[in-house]
Amino acid sequence: MMILHDDSELQTKAEPYYEPTEMAVRAGPWPRYWARMFDLLLGIAVLSFVAGILWPAFFGAAERNFTAISIVLIPIAMTIEAGIMALVGTTVGKAIAGIRVETIDHRRPTLGTLFVRNMRVWFFGLAAGIPIVALGTLSHNHRKLSAGDRTSWDEDEGTGVFEAGSSLTRTIIVAVLYIGILGGLVALGSIKPSPRDELLAAIPEMNRDLPKAVDNATVLNRVSVDASTLIYDYTLTNRDGSTMSGVAARDIATRFSTLEATNRSTLCRAKSTNLIGSGISMRYRYSAEGGVIVDYTVTPADCA
Repeated sequence: MMILHDDSELQTKAEPYYEPTEMAVRAGPWPRYWARMFDLLLGIAVLSFVAGILWPAFFGAAERNFTAISIVLIPIAMTIEAGIMALVGTTVGKAIAGIRVETIDHRRPTLGTLFVRNMRVWFFGLAAGIPIVALGTLSHNHRKLSAGDRTSWDEDEGTGVFEAGSSLTRTIIVAVLYIGILGGLVALGSIKPSPRDELLAAIPEMNRDLPKAVDNATVLNRVSVDASTLIYDYTLTNRDGSTMSGVAARDIATRFSTLEATNRSTLCRAKSTNLIGSGISMRYRYSAEGGVIVDYTVTPADCA
């Protein structure tokens, strides 16, 4: 739309979202809050999923340091959100709640404006993701909005959050969705993989540096899992590193009766901190030329 000003300068303005037939109504604090929480949850969930695919250890790190990981992911999610809003004009949470971020003359904010606004929301509204501090900033801004004032980030960026079909029902819907999804994610995170699944996931890392000499006469070749048994495969070697002959190996095999008894005793005493206590058996196989010389298993039943 071309507008001719009194000074005869010709300027171009972007078309508004719509032509208001009546005065636009600013959205209240609760639709804004629940839409924001929903969008943050969705953004963090998607980022976490992608990070977990690219870096499998991420899920373990997130479980141990949930607050720290969230603090890092929130500004990233809000940066992506700014791009989505610049592109399509809204977010999933805001669309459900029936609200929209606009300039004060009801136009779509630019990407730069949306980015700066979101960073201000992140810092001044969400206290950079620090939970205890955020309670204070959220309460402060709730009081401002309830009194009819604008938030500092909307004042500074010349924006506002306006109703676009907002209603109590839509606010309740987005709140219920947020609580339901959050509860589902918490429940999902509380499901622990079985000890066997954890073992299977750890096997590639355990085998990464194998074969490896354990001492002058033993090489650990590989580690594997069979059902609920962790198997260590060793080879008996001579001092020069060559595989020990079957005859020589059988000559020293009698020593393994003492080794086996010691190993069983050690594993059983510490079963509360090792795999035996998780229901996993430990099998040890020692081979030389001609095949397996010694093969024994320590089971949870042995330590009962």
